[in-house]
Amino acid sequence: MKLIFLILASLIALPLYADTSQKTIDFLEKLNLKYYCLSREGLNKFTADAAISLTPEFEKLIADDKTKPKFIAAVEGIKFSVSCAADKAPEVTFSAPGPTGDAKLDSRIRQAASGFKQSIEGALQTWTEMAFDPINDQDTYAKDCKVHYTSDGFTVSVSGDDETLREYFDKKGQLSEVMGIMGNVPMDVTPHYSKTDKGLIVTDFEVTEAKRVTTIQCENKPVEGFLMLGQMVCDAKISGVPGSGFSFVLSFSNYKLNP
Repeated sequence: MKLIFLILASLIALPLYADTSQKTIDFLEKLNLKYYCLSREGLNKFTADAAISLTPEFEKLIADDKTKPKFIAAVEGIKFSVSCAADKAPEVTFSAPGPTGDAKLDSRIRQAASGFKQSIEGALQTWTEMAFDPINDQDTYAKDCKVHYTSDGFTVSVSGDDETLREYFDKKGQLSEVMGIMGNVPMDVTPHYSKTDKGLIVTDFEVTEAKRVTTIQCENKPVEGFLMLGQMVCDAKISGVPGSGFSFVLSFSNYKLNP
């Protein structure tokens, strides 16, 4: 698992399968088959439209002045476009609403749009690592990858010049936690899955980065034979800072698969 949004990866100087044994590679390839993987199902790329709805909890945090209704309406009117391709970082663009006639309000709306864009890209990056791409792949194998058995399952450690990761699995091979380091900041991802006929699919995950905790709930829907995102509920808070963070619902539509 690369977790690109958490850890900057650069493998140019590393030969393929540099330190990982063939036995470990075979084990991890078999482990991948336990999970629903869009790229393995034949999806190489998709685009979609996305719209946000602010949660009542988030609306309470917005400054309560005469511009609040206009601000909420404008933010919920922002049109986002999403593009995801296998083994690449998601791309998100947006078209902001027209001017309101209030320069300060327009500036707030633009800032909010940019903030939501970054949040959506981060949420989608983690989702792609768990649903679009295999849990572990050639980029993983190019590093020093080892399996360690424990009393309640096993762990997979991944060490390289650019990242250090540890993946925790239960005895049935279900991923329960991923821990890593970005610079000197510890990262922790806790996913949950549900069963499908084609493997486990992620339903929610929590990302902890220093004091910031982001929780993402995923609602999946069938689209042309693939299980795609219908909605994402995103909630982010800074531990120990009341009134911090944001929460919103992201709804996907107008999918174009393998365009």
